Amino acid sequence: MFMPVLLGIVGLAALAIAEPYRMRRLTSFMDPWADPFNSGYQLTNALMAVGRGEWLGVGLGSSVQKLSYLPEAHTDFIMAVIAEELGFVGVCTIIALYGLLVGRALWLGLQCVEMRRHFSGYCAFGIALWIGLVLVAAIIADLALNGGSALMFLARKFLDLIEWVDFW
Repeated sequence: MFMPVLLGIVGLAALAIAEPYRMRRLTSFMDPWADPFNSGYQLTNALMAVGRGEWLGVGLGSSVQKLSYLPEAHTDFIMAVIAEELGFVGVCTIIALYGLLVGRALWLGLQCVEMRRHFSGYCAFGIALWIGLVLVAAIIADLALNGGSALMFLARKFLDLIEWVDFW
């Protein structure tokens, strides 16, 4: 079991070293301040936005980084903008709401399994784990993005959760 994991890690490392641009991306991720005006530009501006927000933020709509400094602030780095506008308290509130959503879906799954509705319960577990993995994968703001396929897919999963728990 250890050997496939080791081979996978070695293979990924070889792929990263094979192309210079991949290596630059990895090093800029590890230390964005080494080149803050080129490869580390987006990450350094996101870190400045988070730092500017402090505890309670600067207020809704008062973010400076989203205006022209942080590229793609409305999609890739929306959490940095939320951290600047709402602060640490706002970010913790959003994470807690996602946790409440996952916990509620897990609770619904448990209730279904206890009522011997296994298919509905396991579907609820799967949706809860999917939402939790989206949270862990730092794509935390799918509900806050500007629409598109991610929002439609997430809405469909919520509808599936409600439908499967109620009708199966």
